[in-house]
This record gives sequence, structure tokens and C-alpha cells, in this order.
Amino acid sequence: MAVLFVLACLLSIPLFCNCNINQTYVLRDHTTPYQVGHFNQYIDHFNEMSYGDRTFKQKFLYNVQHWKAGVGPIFVYTGNEGPIEAFWRASGFIHELASEMEALVIFAEHRFYGSSLPFGQESFKSPYLGLLTIDQALADYAVLIRTIVNANNSTKCKVITFGGSYGGMLAAYMRFIHPNIVHGSLASSAPIYMLDPNFDRNFFFSKVTKDFKDVDSLCQSLAVRVFNVIKMMVKDKTKGYKAISRYFSLCDEIKDDQQYDRFLGWMRNGFVMLSMLNYPYPTEFQGHLPAFPIKTACHELTTAHNPLNGLANLLGVYYNGTKSLRCFNVTDEYIPCADPTGCGVGPDAIAWDFQLNNSLPTQPNNSLPTQPNNSLPTQPNKLSFPHSQTLPSHTAKHLPSHTAKQLPSHTAKQLPSHTAKHLPSHTAKQLPSHTAKQLPSHTAKHLPSHTAKQLQYVHDIKSSSNIIFSNGDLDPWRGGGVLKDVSHSVVAINVKGGAHHLDLRAPNKADPPGVTMAREKERKIIRQWINSKSP
Repeated sequence: MAVLFVLACLLSIPLFCNCNINQTYVLRDHTTPYQVGHFNQYIDHFNEMSYGDRTFKQKFLYNVQHWKAGVGPIFVYTGNEGPIEAFWRASGFIHELASEMEALVIFAEHRFYGSSLPFGQESFKSPYLGLLTIDQALADYAVLIRTIVNANNSTKCKVITFGGSYGGMLAAYMRFIHPNIVHGSLASSAPIYMLDPNFDRNFFFSKVTKDFKDVDSLCQSLAVRVFNVIKMMVKDKTKGYKAISRYFSLCDEIKDDQQYDRFLGWMRNGFVMLSMLNYPYPTEFQGHLPAFPIKTACHELTTAHNPLNGLANLLGVYYNGTKSLRCFNVTDEYIPCADPTGCGVGPDAIAWDFQLNNSLPTQPNNSLPTQPNNSLPTQPNKLSFPHSQTLPSHTAKHLPSHTAKQLPSHTAKQLPSHTAKHLPSHTAKQLPSHTAKQLPSHTAKHLPSHTAKQLQYVHDIKSSSNIIFSNGDLDPWRGGGVLKDVSHSVVAINVKGGAHHLDLRAPNKADPPGVTMAREKERKIIRQWINSKSP
């Protein structure tokens, strides 16, 4: 049962900033309470000629109940590609640390996701999407942090950024781009090396295969045989598409090659998500999943009388965790995009697909044949995954952005004190080195790539400090992360038995010992950062 908390009655410490604060929030059971704020954030941090001082409402969540104001650290989660509430619920370890270390907790929503839309529902159209860049997001976080720090007389408080997956990448970037603002970072499951265009990205699908094989080798080999059966079935497209639609209980019968390609992507996405979210207890982070979902899914396949139905049941562990669906609606459940784990649905999918095709090319290489109809695996000892259809042309184009310009830490804006009511003047903004504007439409020609910026985000790690990179050995994204210590203070932690950013989740009795050990290492290092007298 949901319980209504009036947080203003419970929390005695005000949080001053140029924000609109909602004092009431309906909390669900087992959820750490939070308040909701909306910060007047600049639309464009870098181009004075574009939007001037215009702002939008950036959403953030916060909790002050443990904070020793002006003394305790400030923990900031750098939001990912979705509504910030989901990351608050999936990051219980941060809340536990805040209780132990008397910290203020802030979860900042990423621009163009959730309700932090610079142009409302028009945000997903050209030219506005050109403002969806890593640099703009990092500048958002920098301005928000500095404003809250200054407004609350907390300049002596250590700021630690946290994040998982893409959010982990952003958390690390905040430390080595804004070291005068951020004192340390925990970046969990952050595949930062995938921004290097020369990095080999072929590890991803082989790791998904290994995850299934390690759980049940019969499951993996049987899945390969079923894929091969499907490949044979579609040689007669009319009969094959009809039969596949029936065996897999699809709501809409496959009618053509395009729908078949989408079906293949839907299958692949199911395997990938089961691998990423192979947690040791039931979760609702991205679907309703049982404990060790790969084990449950493989059981569905290996015990089925008909292997085709068995493969459908395996995928149903991810797509039908509530067991309430009578058929699978592939069109609603999977949108082909640049992310092999899917971009989700709705406006967030548009934003994430745009980022992956422009300033964040982290998608793994597809080691399969490029022709969709010939992409099913034939090797008896390997489980590969079908290749979904190519992206629409309007999302595959390189659009310009302001990512060639970072916000140097020494030129950070002067932020207001707690008595100020307005953001600083636009004259504090840096003018860009060029005044190129966003393309007028998605059909514009290719512009030069962001290779230089991508390499900066990779190579700057070597000169940075105070960053923890944690990666679970079950996570298919692991191969793109930092797996060895870079220096004495940029360290890698292996999370044995951990799936995608499991270490950020709240401690659970079902956690494997390796996850508990990883958290203890993280806790010790973060405490050292906080107690250190050095910046």
C-alpha cells in the first residue's frame, strides 16, 4: 500500500537553490523517501547566439534526512537515458552510504529524458535534438551542483558522483572534466572504452552467449538448433512467417521481411536483457524478472515439448514477466535502434537512439552477416543473435552538436548564493569556437564525426584521479569497461557474480559474496576521499 509522506514535516533542513520544490510525494513500500525539485537550467551552455538566457526545468530528486549540512558529503547520481525515479529505486547502495556518511543525496535527470524536456514535446524534433549531447548534460550537472553547493554554504563538502552504465560514464567524465567540482566518482558498468573508434566491440554478443552457456549448456545448444529451424522455415516465407507467428504467439502475424527482421531483433533483445539483468533476486528495474532469470528462462526452453514454443517461453520470461499477456506485440515491445539492448519505447527511445547515432557510438559490432535474412547462427557450438533491420536514415545521419567544446572547470559560471533568485548572467557563458547551428532537418548531410571528442573522453582517464570503475563478471558490457587499475587512484573493481551495475543496488541477502566484497572496497575508498584533505 502506498503511504503519503509530507516530507516538509519530516525534514528540518531546507535545500536552497534557484529551484521549485515540491514538498509532497507519494512513496511506495521499501523506497527511500525523496523530494522533487525543478532547476532552472540553461538550454544551451555554449552558444551565446542560440538561446541566450533561456532555461528549462531540469528535474532532480533529493534527500536531506541524513545530511550534516555544510559538513557532510554530497552524493550526486548523474542521470541516464530515462526518468530519474527508476535510477533512484535501483541505487540503494548510494542511500545506504548516505546514511553512514551523513550525505546529501541528489539524483539529477538527464536533459531530454523523463520530464526534463527543454522544448516540451517538441524537444524530439529538429533542430532541438542537436542540444542533446554529452557536453550539454555534463554542463547541466556542473551548474546544478555548484548552485546547490554555494546556496547551502557547502563549499567545503566533498562531492562524489555515482552512476551506472551510461550514467557511470557521465559520473567518471564529471570527475576528469570538472575536478574542481567533483572530488571522486564511482562508475559502475561504464563501457567508456567503446567511445574509442578503434576499440574492438565484438565482445558483447559472445558474452551474452557465454552467460547462457555457463548457466546451462543444453539451453545454449538447443537455442542454436531452434534458430536454425527458424531459418529453414522462412525459406518458404508465406508458410514460414505464418507458422512462426503461431508458435511464438505473436499478436500480429508476420507478413513481410521488414516485420520478420523486427521479430529477429525482438528475439535478440530478449536474450540480451536476460543477460544484463541476471540478478540473484526478483527485480522490477526493467521488467518483472525472477531471481536468476537466465536459469528460469533456460528451464522454459529445455523442458518444453516443442522447442519452438520453448524458445517463445524463454523470451516470455523477459517480455511477459507478469504472465498477463496472451500474445506478444513485437511492434510495441521492441523498437529497432542503435542499441542492441533496445532503446525502450516512447520519446526516451527517440532521444537515446539519437545519442547513439551521433555523440555516443557505443553499440557493439555485429559479428553476424549483414543481410538480415541470413543472420541466424549456423555454428553448433555458438549462440549468436539475429541482426535487426537497419536504422531509419533520419537517425543514422551524423548531426552536429556542441560536443567539440567542453566547459572548462576554470571558467565555470559564478553561481548564486542562497539569497539569489536568478541564475547568473549569460555573459558568464563561454562563446563557442564556431557558431555552427543545428541542422535544419534530419535529412541533412553527414558532418565530421566526433572522433576527437570521443577520444578525449577515453584518454583523459589516464591523467585523472579518484575514480572507481566497477564491472560485474556476468555483465555483457564488461568488455568495454576499465578492467585494470589505471593508476593508484583510478582503480578497477571486479564484481564477481555481478550483472549490470549490481553493486549500486541495495544490499540483499541473496547477493553473492563477490558483490558484498566489491561494495566494501568501494565504501572504503569513498570514505578515504571524503576524509582526505586534498581536493
